[in-house]
Amino acid sequence: MQNLIVICVFITLGVLTRRLCTLPDKTPFWINRFIIFVVLPAVILRQVPRLELRGDVLLPVVSPWIFFACTLAAVHLVGQRMQWSRDVRGALLLLVPLGNTSYLGYPMTQAFYGAQGMPYAIVFDQIGNFLLLAMLVPFVQARFGGQPTQASWRFIGKRILSFPPFIVLCVTLLLLRDVALPDWLDTALLLIGMTMAPLAMFIVGLQLSAKVARELRAPLSFALGMKLLASPLVALVLCLIADPLIDGDALAAQVTVFEAAMPTMVTAAIMAMAAGLAPRLCMATVGLGLCLSLITLPLWYAITHWLLV
Repeated sequence: MQNLIVICVFITLGVLTRRLCTLPDKTPFWINRFIIFVVLPAVILRQVPRLELRGDVLLPVVSPWIFFACTLAAVHLVGQRMQWSRDVRGALLLLVPLGNTSYLGYPMTQAFYGAQGMPYAIVFDQIGNFLLLAMLVPFVQARFGGQPTQASWRFIGKRILSFPPFIVLCVTLLLLRDVALPDWLDTALLLIGMTMAPLAMFIVGLQLSAKVARELRAPLSFALGMKLLASPLVALVLCLIADPLIDGDALAAQVTVFEAAMPTMVTAAIMAMAAGLAPRLCMATVGLGLCLSLITLPLWYAITHWLLV
């Protein structure tokens, strides 16, 4: 709950800054660039070498990717039927599958499941969710953020391979596994990484609006329903199916569903806005998702405790 208060504080600071101060129009753009080129690589470089991959982490690793496949199909079918614009469909591909599994997910997992649930939350976030973020963002930005003529597979591949967090992730996985960083570098990366949440929340506040245009209400409802209800439901079905096959740990399954139920990742919304993908939809999804998750997360905890123990 302390992290929720911090979230509200920095969002409020962004709102007040927008109302009381005159900032250059490109302020959110440059903060976005700092997050992409500096903060996210620092987080990857510090966290990924610390991960320990074991057999019981299969569920939290696979779950985000399976739900992304479901999201891809749902956005394509529903988007065509509802005739949503390109930028709305692109935004949904980032808003729906990517959850706030670290800044909100870590403390909530600690509160509901204790320290023993944290390794599964970290694996879900870093190997499942964060790897998906590193690969999905440049694809969506290239496919939906530019002109249709730019969306060739060669162009998309170039964007993915030149995306700084993805480059750092590949280098870290291939060359820096189990490498102990010097204390001074570890401290520097920690301090840089700590700026991500405040900066992301501040940008949300700068662009937050209580009004949701009529044409965005349907995609907003779709995004919230998919993220807060369908995502943990898919994870729950996956856990129930896989449990007898892998003799899974009940706690691993519970934390997988709980992390899947987190609201939209703020960083994903920021990345979508940086590409010009339905910024008002992004802000509304983040704001309402955070509020509604205070109700849905305890419900999913009770459901998993009943079905997966």
